[in-house]
Amino acid sequence: MSGIPRRCSSAVSRLLRVDMAGEIGAVYICRGQLAVLRDSAARSTVSHILSQEQTHLSAFEELVRAKRARPSVLNPLWKRLAFGIGVVTAALGPQAAMACHEAVETVIASHYNDQLRELHRMDATSTTTRTQSLNEDAGEGVGELRETVRRFRDEEEAHRELGTAGGAASAPMYPILSNVIRAGCKIAIQIAQKL
Repeated sequence: MSGIPRRCSSAVSRLLRVDMAGEIGAVYICRGQLAVLRDSAARSTVSHILSQEQTHLSAFEELVRAKRARPSVLNPLWKRLAFGIGVVTAALGPQAAMACHEAVETVIASHYNDQLRELHRMDATSTTTRTQSLNEDAGEGVGELRETVRRFRDEEEAHRELGTAGGAASAPMYPILSNVIRAGCKIAIQIAQKL
């Protein structure tokens, strides 16, 4: 029994589930955009973002396995929806593709900031109460998880800046497009936390 990692707390499981689902979405948005985009500058930017998002996804997949967390049962749906969003935004043009990244990453960076605060509280609580420390959860402590989330948050903020620099505000119907994508991301986060 000692060779089998313990299941992580429900709070950590929820955090990992939603982050893995989000990174699946990010990867598939990029793939959908690359299937349609012809603009070389936009393709280069999206390829760069995709490379980092794949690294994020691999890290969360490994953490989900290591901590025996439950992934989202809707991951196949997230893939299809995200790919479709990528195709549609790229079909609207390179600026719309960049507006998609700007909108998504704005929500994700804020979400990661919320998680960093939650992880800080979890770590402080486990330290002050001297109860079973979350730091023992399946090989990676809350402090290390917090550093992973912080690093990925910083990279997501850089992706948002790439979207802005790539002409996001010049996208057709920019305010509507941006608000719809942001709202969709917030809804997806709420659903993935539970399912």
